[in-house]
Amino acid sequence: MQCLLAMAAIIVCALPAAAQEIQLPAEVKGNVGEFLKVPATTQGAVVRWRAIDAGLNLFPVELLKDTRTAVVVAVQPGRFRLLAWSSINGAPTDAAECVVVIAGPVPPPIPPGPVDPLEADLRAALAKEPDGHEKMAELVKACQSVATAARDPANGDVKSVRDIFTGQIRERVAPKLPFVRGVVVRFLDSKLPTTATPLTDELRGAIAHTFETIATTLERVQAAE
Repeated sequence: MQCLLAMAAIIVCALPAAAQEIQLPAEVKGNVGEFLKVPATTQGAVVRWRAIDAGLNLFPVELLKDTRTAVVVAVQPGRFRLLAWSSINGAPTDAAECVVVIAGPVPPPIPPGPVDPLEADLRAALAKEPDGHEKMAELVKACQSVATAARDPANGDVKSVRDIFTGQIRERVAPKLPFVRGVVVRFLDSKLPTTATPLTDELRGAIAHTFETIATTLERVQAAE
């Protein structure tokens, strides 16, 4: 019996025990933008680190001389969890956790970008329309169709392309959406010639881009309804 117990003790001693020896401070405090050191206490030669919460940036450990000290920084205030673990005598340690507390003013919200005048005008016009909102998709298709026609060599001048648009509107949309159609026509008049100006490659591209811009803006307005 004693022999069996001795053998069992030898086997147990030979098995690698789960190492427990790694410790981190419970909290490390600092300010926004400040580089903070987080030390790990362990007999392990190499320590691995992982930032759990988004917003805490971990300096690449492989660039540090001693992996037992992590360097972190955050650009916003908050509480961030940081994990570390190591290996001792071939047995992995449990992970230890530290909370990095970052103080500082909350950054101001990003101001909205400039409002697209065409989009604003189309939104206001659509709000005035008593009905016919379902025709917005047809108006988008008409603009996309004319953008394609502008690149067609069969159409030789600006007026012929605009006549195609007029015909598309008559067939697909009118008499619905009079306010929206008015905004579109005024925008075209501000961007494109109104006479039978011969089409150059540059002008074809400009016309196509104008109609594609209208179509994209109409889709945004429609999606926001």
